[in-house]
Amino acid sequence: MELYVLRNDELGGVCHCPTFENKDDAEYEAAFKCRRHSVIVIDESQMYEPCSPKKLTPDCMVCARCASTVEKRKAYVQSLGFDTIDAYLKARRND
Repeated sequence: MELYVLRNDELGGVCHCPTFENKDDAEYEAAFKCRRHSVIVIDESQMYEPCSPKKLTPDCMVCARCASTVEKRKAYVQSLGFDTIDAYLKARRND
């Protein structure tokens, strides 16, 4: 499985959190960073331990590492008033 992460071309740093399953989501995130950010593809084998935060944030919802279970993600979006994770992500893209 391919995953997408942000890279700061000026500093050469790669940010593994958030990690995106969808290239469009990664490009959307990079668009709000400085002009030196780009999207690169990494292999799932390059990931270490999956992230399991104590408190979910909006970035966790698009991150392939965060939110160790889908149930946690569902509970989070329902607490925000959305029926599905996809509805939440669509609303976030339209912001």
